[in-house]
Amino acid sequence: MKEVFDVLDEYILIMDKKGNVEYVNKSLLDKLNYTSIDINNINKIVSQEEVNKILNIDKEHNIDFSFYKKDSSILKVTSEILIENYNEQDKILIIAKDISEKFYKKEDLEEVLNKANFFAWLKDIDGRYIYINDYFKKHTHKMIMDILGKLDNEIWDDDYGYNHHKDDISIIKENKINISEQIYKLDKGEKLYFKTYKYPIFERGKVKYLAGISENITLKKKLEIEINKSYEIISAMYDILNNNTKHIELDILLENMMKSLSEHMNIDGMTLFLLDESKEYLIPKVKIGNGKLSHKNIDKIKFNKDVLFDFIKSPNNEGIKNIESQINSKCRYYEILDTIEEYGVYNIILDDEYIGSIEISYNKGNKPIDDIDKFMKTICIEIGMIIKNYNLYQDLNKELVKRTEAEENIDLFLTVATDLMCILDRNGDFKKIGPKWTNILGWNIDELYNMNISKIIHPDDMNLFCRLNNKTHEDRELSRLNVRCLCKDGIYKWLEFSIRYIKENDNYIVTARDVTKEIKMEEDKKLLEDAIYLESIKNEFFANISHEFKTPINIILGIMQLLDSNIQRGNIYGDCDINLENYINSIKQNSYRLLRLINNLIDMTRIDMGFYEIQLGNYDFIKIIEDITMLVMDYIKEKNINLVFDTDIEELVIACDPDKIERVMLNLLSNAIKYTPKGGEIIVYIKYKKDKVIVSVKDNGVGISKDKLGLIFEKFGQVNYCLTRPCEGSGIGLSLVKSLIELHGGNVYVKSIEGEGSEFLFEIPNKIIENKSKKIRDISYLEFQREKCNIEFSDIYS
Repeated sequence: MKEVFDVLDEYILIMDKKGNVEYVNKSLLDKLNYTSIDINNINKIVSQEEVNKILNIDKEHNIDFSFYKKDSSILKVTSEILIENYNEQDKILIIAKDISEKFYKKEDLEEVLNKANFFAWLKDIDGRYIYINDYFKKHTHKMIMDILGKLDNEIWDDDYGYNHHKDDISIIKENKINISEQIYKLDKGEKLYFKTYKYPIFERGKVKYLAGISENITLKKKLEIEINKSYEIISAMYDILNNNTKHIELDILLENMMKSLSEHMNIDGMTLFLLDESKEYLIPKVKIGNGKLSHKNIDKIKFNKDVLFDFIKSPNNEGIKNIESQINSKCRYYEILDTIEEYGVYNIILDDEYIGSIEISYNKGNKPIDDIDKFMKTICIEIGMIIKNYNLYQDLNKELVKRTEAEENIDLFLTVATDLMCILDRNGDFKKIGPKWTNILGWNIDELYNMNISKIIHPDDMNLFCRLNNKTHEDRELSRLNVRCLCKDGIYKWLEFSIRYIKENDNYIVTARDVTKEIKMEEDKKLLEDAIYLESIKNEFFANISHEFKTPINIILGIMQLLDSNIQRGNIYGDCDINLENYINSIKQNSYRLLRLINNLIDMTRIDMGFYEIQLGNYDFIKIIEDITMLVMDYIKEKNINLVFDTDIEELVIACDPDKIERVMLNLLSNAIKYTPKGGEIIVYIKYKKDKVIVSVKDNGVGISKDKLGLIFEKFGQVNYCLTRPCEGSGIGLSLVKSLIELHGGNVYVKSIEGEGSEFLFEIPNKIIENKSKKIRDISYLEFQREKCNIEFSDIYS
């Protein structure tokens, strides 16, 4: 055992009740810079006051204290103190780790949540509040007794509380995380928007609590509503715009935009109508695909203001629809084609001014993209801005007096753009700045105007800008690069810059977007891939080394069987003082132990790697459980344990793998036998339900403490970590049991009271494989079962 302690990272120290040190593991000796000979009493490395605390502990306890190193410096640790009886003497076992690795309590979490600037809460399974943080109390203006113990629909008015309660029910039913947005109406009619994350908390496979946080996104939501566009739409729009910015004539610009838009959205027909300067006619400026055929005889359309405005005011008229619903439309200006299946009209309106319309069509078999209506409405806003900005540009050339108006429209464009936008001179000084810089980086506009771009770019990324500035640019040349930019709070964010040089002004037009999360996701993805790769190497190593062990073990067992056979026939005999058969049995039993461990390692590795399969067939499940239970009785005679088998159904044919079910039962029975004292009782009971069958293995042994119940089904998890365990085990068996039952589509769980016993239960679905008859195993299989029992019970000491 000491060899095991020496490879642990935790600090292990064992002493008697007088403080005499009997053992210190290598990790603690190395940390204190002592040798094992140097430390004979705890007082040498721990203060007298803290020694008294430790010596006065009479049961398991957790405390924090300090070790003194050889150089007199202090090592602060958090520890678990155990009292163990060894050779009829109480020993104190200290298991410690650095204080920085301390496990924090519920109070620590509540302290963190109370400092958070968002709503946080915990509800029970019925949706009643059992915890709220300080931010929740402060911003709801309600007393804590008005919230705790109540449902949302008992606290909040209107649909807000009802929708929250409805979400809670959905989370419990579907057992998954819920992310939603809610609107809360204040007394004055003002709306608050919240983004809420709700998480189910499980206990024994079932939802026990609901945890949640809510973030106030009112400002963000209002901005989204105001600009009515998402990042994907704007990115697509910028791609369209970036392909056409060299064109000066509006007609050419619009035609190229429409072509790019048609290709981007796979549209079969498109026509752009614009209101002429007299505002008396609609002119088809651009015709693409079906648009050339549908509007081939149309040069202009008399503008009927009354009819058109009625059309605009009805929200049901705008958007993509089946062609049949558009035939009688008063604003239909096209010739119906047999190939068209869906048709849509979208109005170009900016600042309540009608500018024109876009008509699109899709042929039969070609479906519009998702959210096309939202996309097209955003495109119409952009086209309206382009047309209006173009007209403003023309007006500026004609009338210098309109310069102020053009500046205001440029500021408007910078304001509504979802990306960061600015104009830099060749030296990197800001000439024009959009407000989004403040939102993303935190600097206000005046601060940015008074600093150079080099002041906010990370020094390691500055060389990218230097190379960009030193190269010879072509007019309108576009460059893209990712750099880290300094926020006002001192952190750096990754921004993707798109930079275009304008030769006539010797300026750079810069757009940027925050890609911090995307880059972090890429880094996390790389770490995950590396972890998966390392895990696969580890599993492959376990598989290979386990197979390498299994071959010599099988050879040893074969030789032992041969020797045992010859001893029984009298061909081999030893001195009368030497019980050769006992030695042979000892070798065989320990070989079985190794074989059991190797088999478990191989199977767990195969399960982890996804290569483990079960062979399902239709078998009498009751007989499988009864046969293996009866066979086990031979192995418990010496322990004087009463083994009882009972069932509420005599026969039940279901789909299962009998070898794996027997292995599960042998493991559970082996554990029950290990921890049940002489004269104890083990009960195996089968309970039938309509959709499943449940098997219980119950003993009246030592039981399991509550704090260890969550560990027993984990790989290498063991309940008893003391120096003198009553029996051997690798901690793999129950993890393997759990995996085998889950491969059958079932579940396994445990009930236990320390000192009174444990009950392990597993359930598998009551189903059969269709078109397959019931299978009956040959009676010769009994010898194979006995061999499995020998292996499984090899670690039970007499």
